[in-house]
Amino acid sequence: MRRVASHYIYWNGLHPMHVLELTGTGSIARLFPLAGEIAGTEFYDGLIFPFPREEATGLPRLFFTDRARWWMLVNRISPQTPVYLYRISGTLLPPAELCTDNCSCDGHIERL
Repeated sequence: MRRVASHYIYWNGLHPMHVLELTGTGSIARLFPLAGEIAGTEFYDGLIFPFPREEATGLPRLFFTDRARWWMLVNRISPQTPVYLYRISGTLLPPAELCTDNCSCDGHIERL
């Protein structure tokens, strides 16, 4: 089991200060509020979202060019779907597009 907590987790809605628990195969086991310190939990700032592993190869490009498809893929994740976790750091709602690492934008997407 892997537990990841963040300021915000997006999975079936936006959840502030929650923990996302993953199974050994990388599927979502559960999502619950962060009520206190939990041993072995990773905490990241920003926004965490799961993304289907089968679609992850084109994620940064998809995030910038086809936001509707990205939104649809994130929203149809079920607990049995193997996922990768991604973190958006920096400004959560930047005026410019997010980028992957060229330091010319207001945010950054990182796979955890």
